[in-house]
Amino acid sequence: MARGQRTGSTAFVSTNDILVSAFSNLTHSDVSMMAINWRGKISDCTEQDVGNYVDLMCYTPADYASPALIRKSISPEEGPYTGAAHPRARLPSNWEHLTGGTYAAMTNWASFAKPLALSGAEQDLHIPLFEWNKACPACVVSSMVIFQPCAGRVGVMVAGKRDLVEAVRRSGMVGCLLPANLAHQA
Repeated sequence: MARGQRTGSTAFVSTNDILVSAFSNLTHSDVSMMAINWRGKISDCTEQDVGNYVDLMCYTPADYASPALIRKSISPEEGPYTGAAHPRARLPSNWEHLTGGTYAAMTNWASFAKPLALSGAEQDLHIPLFEWNKACPACVVSSMVIFQPCAGRVGVMVAGKRDLVEAVRRSGMVGCLLPANLAHQA
């Protein structure tokens, strides 16, 4: 961590905060982007509104250094919705983007997952449908989807270069691998 930066201190961090910070730190990305559903977070935008009220919150390495900084960045009393590193970190310039910027994208689908209720059956495994190769080519962006494989469990799907996937496996983020191989077969 660079001199003068705070790790942030909050009374609470969520599973999302921990995973976003851990994954972003593993990617070493210049910009990590977390999808945010703005319903209930900004005025006059409720769960009853129809439309796509999602955007990306951008973080620099100083902003994603700790789960507490992720939590502070989405806490209304902090700004609201801005990177929480002090001093404020700047996003890469256009030139830096064009000449080798690195990126990560995360989205959390766990909070809106509902168990499938079928008479006489129990949900065993639910995985997000996502066309990784078209949406998030590993050579351009590292990606993580947080989801609920079954009630009471949290899972992540990760896409990225092989060294990132191996780093995630070694990181302690992985409790067990899901019984599914979603790799693209050429």
